[in-house]
Formats: sequence, structure tokens, C-alpha cells
Amino acid sequence: KESGTWTAIFNKEAKQWGAYKYEQAKDALRVDVKTKALPAKQETLVYKINKNGFSMDWDQISVPVEIK
Repeated sequence: KESGTWTAIFNKEAKQWGAYKYEQAKDALRVDVKTKALPAKQETLVYKINKNGFSMDWDQISVPVEIK
């Protein structure tokens, strides 16, 4: 989706590349997160760690994930 609510998925399979062999049964945690628009286009995927968790920024969207 371009915006709105996304699902952040934390999977138990550490050596998986992409979603080619993704198995939902191996999910450890699924969290709904609300995306935010970025003020400028981000050409590459960037992970930003902060005191509340982290965000994934790419293109014109930021996906903040809060960790409690």
C-alpha cells in the first residue's frame, strides 16, 4: 500500500531473503503500524533507530515501529 496501516512482521526465519519462501506459520509477531509521509523522496531503504523503536524510510513513506 502507498499509505495507511501496514503490518510489520517479525519472522523466526533469520536467513530468509525477501518473501520468496515466506511462511506465515514462522511469524513471531505481527504489528499494525500507521505510515507517515516523508517530506522528501528517499531513494534507498533506510532504517532509523530511535529511543521508541525504529522506522523504515523509503520513497515517500516512513513506517515507524514502536517497541515497548
